[in-house]
Amino acid sequence: MGALAIIFVVDMTVTTAITYLATLISRVSIQFDRLLVIVAMSAIISLIPSIGWFLGIALFLYLMVKSSNANLTDALWVVVFSKLFSMGAVLLLFASFNLSQ
Repeated sequence: MGALAIIFVVDMTVTTAITYLATLISRVSIQFDRLLVIVAMSAIISLIPSIGWFLGIALFLYLMVKSSNANLTDALWVVVFSKLFSMGAVLLLFASFNLSQ
């Protein structure tokens, strides 16, 4: 249980950092504290079995559009970029620590 909590917190931190970097290089402008809340809410919703990952991404996209006043296309690219790179970063991070044992 402790390892899952660590993975959850690290994933939220990495996703927030990568999403913030993605917003800096795109047309989406959002404050870091709002972004942290968006990532936390979508991560919690993503814990729902079976459909949580879809609901989490949909909520992430919806909240990005509403809180940043960006258009849907720009927010979609930020979400896709951040989810792909954060997943890769978390996998690399935990593979380097070999936490699967």
